[in-house]
Amino acid sequence: GDVEPYFYTSFCNQLLCQPRILHNASKRNVVIKVEVREIKWLAGVNTYIALPPDDGPSIQNSRRGPCLVREAYSSCAYHAVDPQFLDEFKIKLPLILKNKVIGGGINAGRLALLFSVYNINVRVKKKWSE
Repeated sequence: GDVEPYFYTSFCNQLLCQPRILHNASKRNVVIKVEVREIKWLAGVNTYIALPPDDGPSIQNSRRGPCLVREAYSSCAYHAVDPQFLDEFKIKLPLILKNKVIGGGINAGRLALLFSVYNINVRVKKKWSE
């Protein structure tokens, strides 16, 4: 008889983030840190805040260590006025963003990417001379 093929599939929402260039950097040796944040309404202060998500780590780690991490760093752009980057960050997103009820109000599931730029102090170590 006729046999129907079965395909085994899984769904995964992934966001690929590739920071390319940082214009007019005031410092020379810079690294970019990427984090996923959950946007929540804080009624006491009457404003939105960005907190680490409750779901745990969601950025794929390209270096040694755990498979998923909460933050990832780019390579260091050494002594460049307009540093360029070749790094790619894979971010695993939930299939459904859930609304959460906090303090009588509903917080819609909103995620944001937070980019932080750090200046790295690079010094050449002096060799001992006798």
